[in-house]
Amino acid sequence: MFKANGSEARLYAKDIQVKEGVERNKAIDIIIAFGGEKDIAGKWYVLEKDYKLRYTSPGKRFVGKGGKMVHVNLDKVLDKIREYFGNEQASFKLVKRDDRQNWCLRLNGASVKKVDTVISLGTKEKALAKEIESEIRARFRQTAIDGIVPIKTESFMYDWLGKQENVLAITTYKRYRAVLDKVVKVLPEEIHLTKSIHIEEYKEQLQCEGYRPASVILELDVLKRIFEKAEKKNHIKKNPVLGVKKPKREKPKVEQYTEEELGLIFEELERRTKSGLRDQCPKAWAVYNEIFHCMNNSGLRVSDAKSLMWEYVDLDESMILVPEQKKTGKPAVIRIPTEYKQRLEKWSKGKMRKGLVFPNTEGNEVLYCRMDSAIRLVLKSCGITKKSPNHSFRHTVAMRLVRAIPIHEVAYQLGDSIETVIEYYVKPQIPTLESIDKAFQNGNGKKKNSDEKADTATTGETTEVDADSKVAFGNVMDDANHIENKTDENDGD
Repeated sequence: MFKANGSEARLYAKDIQVKEGVERNKAIDIIIAFGGEKDIAGKWYVLEKDYKLRYTSPGKRFVGKGGKMVHVNLDKVLDKIREYFGNEQASFKLVKRDDRQNWCLRLNGASVKKVDTVISLGTKEKALAKEIESEIRARFRQTAIDGIVPIKTESFMYDWLGKQENVLAITTYKRYRAVLDKVVKVLPEEIHLTKSIHIEEYKEQLQCEGYRPASVILELDVLKRIFEKAEKKNHIKKNPVLGVKKPKREKPKVEQYTEEELGLIFEELERRTKSGLRDQCPKAWAVYNEIFHCMNNSGLRVSDAKSLMWEYVDLDESMILVPEQKKTGKPAVIRIPTEYKQRLEKWSKGKMRKGLVFPNTEGNEVLYCRMDSAIRLVLKSCGITKKSPNHSFRHTVAMRLVRAIPIHEVAYQLGDSIETVIEYYVKPQIPTLESIDKAFQNGNGKKKNSDEKADTATTGETTEVDADSKVAFGNVMDDANHIENKTDENDGD
């Protein structure tokens, strides 16, 4: 393959020979069929984007002598054969009838049929007709070998989406629907015929239309989920999306909130909690306010904060247990500040302390889209701009902790690995002379004085949860350890 500066990629005869496994003359016929020509040096070539049409069309394009091209919609041919024979074994052969110019497939009469049926292959060339017949037989054989249950791509995809309607948020459902509306136009009619090259072509089409890497990855993830379901139901042998490389994207920079910004945000939240246009509005904003306070004082992700249960909150020990984080699947035990503990005690007054800590007005878990809309409305009112307003609370907490306690304690508090904390929250900086002197002070044979011993908590030595706290936390801590051990075993597998 050759690509000149400022030109499109070209495929020469030798490239087609390798891709198709054919002789040179056949490769040249294929090039001619797809609008190829000779270059200045007299070598036959075709543009790569034109050649890909051979695989991205609903059927398949067969090339005869002199580059004459025959387009056969194999999906429709296979449908006719299956419809004719039903559950019986298919039997057909290549014939040339006197009343027809083109070669045909004759479907030998099944037991429930009295008359044979013929299907035109659209070519007068016997060699090309044999090639088409071989392709049809190969597809039947492969379907039988793989145990594939043929099904229409469009019907399967929309049926899958219909079952997700009550599970997905409205905006997510609309986004998924838009993906399917585009992709069904470029994929084969039957889902088991979809290959990685079809998905690759769709990915390139999105990139040419100016889609950002994040949007392309989102669409590929939707298709991956659909084909995973198709694979489980034996509609397809292998998920074609797995063979497609995702485009690289830059990790979004998550900004932390300043203390001044936090003051404005919570002031606006309080204002919205005390006023509203409807009866339910103040109550809803009160819940949003408490969830954001929780995230700002614990570092919980929004998915974990809105699903927090009272049974995993120990106010006596100022601790919150997350048995299984939504993102990582691993447990986390989090200390909360005394000031927030008092706020949480106030929030719990008059409540049974059962079920969700922050239920919505109907007693159910708050939807993420509601949380996202709420914080964006607040930021707009305050004149603050953040790309990831929800996650900025976690980032803010992480930066507070990094400045105050050792890295390994930060990782434990956030429920992250030490590597993740270092990658996202620790930035290289020039140490002060005082910090260097302090670091080497004990390496010169000097004994620690009482003040230095008191500072060991800030130099990276491990601090353990005291025994009384562990006993007081009771079965909740045991559950966390059990989940963590189970997770480690799975990681080992």
